Amino acid sequence: MAKKSKSAEYQPANMVDFGTSFHTTSLAPVLYEARCWGANGLHDIVFISSYVHDATFRADEIRLRRGTFSLSLERARWELFKHLNELLATPSQLIITGVVSYSLELSNQILNPLDPSLPITGVRMIHHAFPGTYDVEVAIDFIFDSKLRLRVRSDFALTLRDMLPEKRKAVQRKQKAKVQSRK
Repeated sequence: MAKKSKSAEYQPANMVDFGTSFHTTSLAPVLYEARCWGANGLHDIVFISSYVHDATFRADEIRLRRGTFSLSLERARWELFKHLNELLATPSQLIITGVVSYSLELSNQILNPLDPSLPITGVRMIHHAFPGTYDVEVAIDFIFDSKLRLRVRSDFALTLRDMLPEKRKAVQRKQKAKVQSRK
């Protein structure tokens, strides 16, 4: 017979089902603003990661301007799959403020000239990545161990915003016009 430990382990009687917060029947665009500090921030990063899992982006659409990083995505709406039993896609933007710098690390295996889109597998937040500072790293992972690493200030903000197709086209036209005006 096994001897009982004096310090009993604790297992909560009711485990939270985060799927009930994630899955939805609403077709409304998602606007998710992460609370980046404390325990809620870590949970929010997991939610953002779930929302952008299998989203695709193009490396030439990465934007960093005055500390604000934006990435145009084509996002798989996994939050609707359980209800609809089909996977819909929507244009979205991932916006991160407080960005100090970023680097894009691509594996040779990922480069495909016929399909320049990069599929996201997850988002992580890494504390203490920059010793001697309060800066953290936000890593956006994609296939073949490739990643986008962002050094962000401790007061950074991370937002996922689904865009209506008309709005996305207007944003792309505006960005293209700015690039052409610099030439």
